[in-house]
Amino acid sequence: MAIKELAQLWQHSLEDKDFRFELKAQEIAVELAAAVADAGITQAELAQRLGWKPERVSKVLCGATNLTLKTLFELSEALGRDVGLTTV
Repeated sequence: MAIKELAQLWQHSLEDKDFRFELKAQEIAVELAAAVADAGITQAELAQRLGWKPERVSKVLCGATNLTLKTLFELSEALGRDVGLTTV
């Protein structure tokens, strides 16, 4: 597939609201995983701090779950971070 075709496919994909949502979910998951690494803890330790099963932490850090504001807040508290929202 040529670069031009890939660029067109990408543009077409960005028109899909569900696709854009999944991109944002992955972006947030990557930021959370980086925060866990920066905190110097394992996923198991994070699960223990939160009182969650390790599988739930794994799903969150892989972007495989739709996070609520409460869940984001709990994660930020467990990581000693502040959660915020920036609109551009």
